[in-house]
Amino acid sequence: MSEIIPTARPIASVPAAATRLRPIEWLICAVAALGFAFDLYEVLVLPLVLRPALASLGPFAPGDPGFDRWVGLLFYVPGLIGGAFGLLGGYLTDRLGRRRVLVWSIGVYTVAAFAASQATTLPQLLVFRCATIMAVPRAVAVAAATAASRVNPASTPAVIIASITGRKYVGPTAVNAV
Repeated sequence: MSEIIPTARPIASVPAAATRLRPIEWLICAVAALGFAFDLYEVLVLPLVLRPALASLGPFAPGDPGFDRWVGLLFYVPGLIGGAFGLLGGYLTDRLGRRRVLVWSIGVYTVAAFAASQATTLPQLLVFRCATIMAVPRAVAVAAATAASRVNPASTPAVIIASITGRKYVGPTAVNAV
């Protein structure tokens, strides 16, 4: 039989007091959780409000070609813009720092969400929704990365971030499957 050679040092036991979260780490986790809630809200609320919004902002009835066109635009254009700015957001996070990008993302999200609620035309709604979807996932990703690195810096942050952000879609997926 071949001999097994360990490739890593054994993990030293960590005292229980060292694994407790400090107040700033609790605050970071709370901000990350709030960001996840906003992100999930933005994803799930559009199907509920889209029909009344199109009826009040445009001269459309369900089944009209214009209605279907705006449904497609309001569902897919913000996602494409959000994905593109997600890549740019990663670059900005590396260049400007997590805290600055997090604060600006929350600010942009707040202003854009309020502006979307006050939109009087469909193009305004589309632009403000794009700005909202552009900012919310960036804030969530930065908060998750910060939480992962502050709470458990010894573990792999990518695994923690993937675990946190991946789980938020399990509920809606399970609900939609029923």
